[in-house]
Amino acid sequence: GVQTCALPILGAVVWFIYLFDRLMDTQKAIPPTCRHRFTARHRPLIKILLTTCFILVLVGISRLPKTYIQDGFKTGLVICVYLAIVHGFKPGLMQLPSAKEFMVGFGFALGVCLPVWSSGLEPTIWMGSVGLFGLLCWTNCRLIDFWENQQPWHPFECVVLVLGSLVCMTSVPMAILICHAMALLF
Repeated sequence: GVQTCALPILGAVVWFIYLFDRLMDTQKAIPPTCRHRFTARHRPLIKILLTTCFILVLVGISRLPKTYIQDGFKTGLVICVYLAIVHGFKPGLMQLPSAKEFMVGFGFALGVCLPVWSSGLEPTIWMGSVGLFGLLCWTNCRLIDFWENQQPWHPFECVVLVLGSLVCMTSVPMAILICHAMALLF
């Protein structure tokens, strides 16, 4: 199972990424949503919370198992690629239907599965569940986007959701192939 001491540290990492991403979002033009406007208005508080999360991670990282740190570093690289794409180098990618929500959902799923990933279990045992969880997280992000911006679902999103769910439930190797194919589409 997950070591108890890891829970607050992993939670602080998730909140750090969320708050940092939100602050970066508010650096752009007029914040589009209530969440963004809240962040923009309360920037000093958000920076205090961000710093607190960072300190908690620095203090607690020595208590994590070595595998959590190694695999967490790999996950961190994926998150850094996401941040670079969304906030800098490839803004055109964000014009694709729900590209940001897709990356957020699967990035979150990857981070949440860190204890399982680091456990040494064969990936074929857990990868399908993580894929389904990623689809669920992506769907949640899209529903929030719909609620905030009234952005309708693109037919492509529905196809990805249905086919991705079916594949993750039936065949892990096929799920890997589908994920690679979807990555090529994005």
